[in-house]
Amino acid sequence: MKKILTITIIVLITVNTFAYFDNFSENPALYASRQYFEFYFPGYSHNVNVYNSLINLSDLSMFEKDHQLTNSEKETLTERDLDLDAYIDFKPLSFGYQNWNLDIAVYGKLNANVLKKKYTEIIFYGNEDEHYTASSGKGSWGISFVKTRASYAYDKSLQLSFIPESITKFKYWDNTVNYVREMPIYVGANLNLYNALAYGEVTKSEQKFGTCTDSTYYNYDMQFIYTDDETELASAVGFGLGFKAKLPEGWFHFSVDDLFAEWEYSNLAGAEYQGTYVDSLLYFDEDYEPFDDSVENDSLRVDFKKVHIKPTIVWGVQHRLYKKVHGLFKYTSSDYKWEGTEFGIYMKPLPWLPLQTSVGFGEDTRWNFGLGIDLANFEYTTAITFMNGLFAKSRGIGVSSGIKFKF
Repeated sequence: MKKILTITIIVLITVNTFAYFDNFSENPALYASRQYFEFYFPGYSHNVNVYNSLINLSDLSMFEKDHQLTNSEKETLTERDLDLDAYIDFKPLSFGYQNWNLDIAVYGKLNANVLKKKYTEIIFYGNEDEHYTASSGKGSWGISFVKTRASYAYDKSLQLSFIPESITKFKYWDNTVNYVREMPIYVGANLNLYNALAYGEVTKSEQKFGTCTDSTYYNYDMQFIYTDDETELASAVGFGLGFKAKLPEGWFHFSVDDLFAEWEYSNLAGAEYQGTYVDSLLYFDEDYEPFDDSVENDSLRVDFKKVHIKPTIVWGVQHRLYKKVHGLFKYTSSDYKWEGTEFGIYMKPLPWLPLQTSVGFGEDTRWNFGLGIDLANFEYTTAITFMNGLFAKSRGIGVSSGIKFKF
């Protein structure tokens, strides 16, 4: 009985300690211990991130009027390809009572291959007498959709008592196994309704160009599809599962969401652009001018496009490190959120002031700094994110905010 009472007290203390940052909001089991009603201020909860692969914020000064590029600035602009990425989520509505919750969120993701570095190298340094091929734009895509999510968590803890006690006979294992057998575990599930919004994709993009002794030529071929007013937008259903397990001074979280999430767009718009330019001593048109021919067709229609959202997997640990200092480890795999591994520290130096900082490593590195106000019936959190560098040296920026009321 004493052991059960001790675990219960620790659970209650830990729930209050971690309440001011919803680091694992993807996990439906998060609501298992909630004993109150809460809702987010309608339309204010948002997370917007935009970043690129080439230039940082301080480099923007090189594009000022009448500025002449230096050699080092030219090296910067030819260092790598220019890609643009963005992802957003916006919650028009989110509320819940005790162990259930309902939220409506709008998600958007953009991945654009804007320009291959070969082009800027030729602009600044010229080209040799050779043939070049490029694929600027190829693989670019963007998507947006509405996700309505109903979550429920079982408010009674489960235990792994089926683990044989005989394992505890092994040296060094007895305390660990006994704790795991009695460790409180909470489970939850969510049902999702997806409503498709916009979609676009560059399905083909090729460029060939070169300068030879007696000629210059350039060929391009580009095709893309996108939704318009005539496109039929579909709906789909998916679901998710999650659990959280009580650690000595923290929680372990695991969740998988967006299972079986896929839908079809019908009657999409399409376009195709092809062109050839040749300036040759041996090849002219009838007026003895460079040959320039192009085909533009922006009236194509595409019967359907199936979109599959891969399962969003999130797992990690929240754990107290020292007094009021807590550590965070989180791994995220998703088609429409930032992917990678995140390490962070958060604390509450004042009863009403939560602070958090973290660094994440994935395809891009991100630094996050957040703070908030935590009162009995009111929470406000805001954060800023720097991508691939800090402050003026970052190649992108993100902002997020949320207002929550609790009763």
